[in-house]
Amino acid sequence: MPIRKPPEHRPSVKIERLVLENRFFISNNVSVKALSDRVLEALHIPEASGKNQCAKYTRIAAERVFGLHYYPADANEVGKKNKIVWDISRKEKIPSIKPGQILGIYLPKSPFLDKGWRFTHTALVVGRQGSEYIIAHNIGGKLLIELLSSAISENNGRVMQVVEPKYLPGITPDYVKIEEKQIREMAESLAKKDVKVKRKGRLRSRSKPKKQYNNFNLPL
Repeated sequence: MPIRKPPEHRPSVKIERLVLENRFFISNNVSVKALSDRVLEALHIPEASGKNQCAKYTRIAAERVFGLHYYPADANEVGKKNKIVWDISRKEKIPSIKPGQILGIYLPKSPFLDKGWRFTHTALVVGRQGSEYIIAHNIGGKLLIELLSSAISENNGRVMQVVEPKYLPGITPDYVKIEEKQIREMAESLAKKDVKVKRKGRLRSRSKPKKQYNNFNLPL
């Protein structure tokens, strides 16, 4: 459904267009004023909008919005690969949730239950609206921003785990450094190849020009 908000609470034209084209969804119970246009635009991630890409979406969204680096993992492994702040198996109450944290959620209708997964879905906490938490997630290939309470009640879900990255903002984890190093090496390799090609072109241009002949078959 298109966003129906007062004019002073309307998001950017880009976000409104995405909503009208059904490429991005914002629940009517979420105040757009609670999130900036920069955050809303960063949460639209086409490369992680396919089905069964909830974990990929939350990981990329956390990096784009908060600068947090989560280790890549599927929904059931996010906690194991990163830092578990709280788990439902613990007797203590769930702590105060913070923006930037990823929630491991149990959805009873998920096909991944057949694989024995405890957590079949993930969502990123992106802000607060009063006493409510605003989450962003990819559910069934649908990029959606809504209240956590609504998402849980509508899907009969349950928060099973609260996760944070192992690394603080500003500290680049090793796996990201490796990726950056590989990209840099690839760029350097391509640059060297480009230089070789240019050098070959110069050598060809310096070769002696072919002799030209006139109508009498004599060299000019």
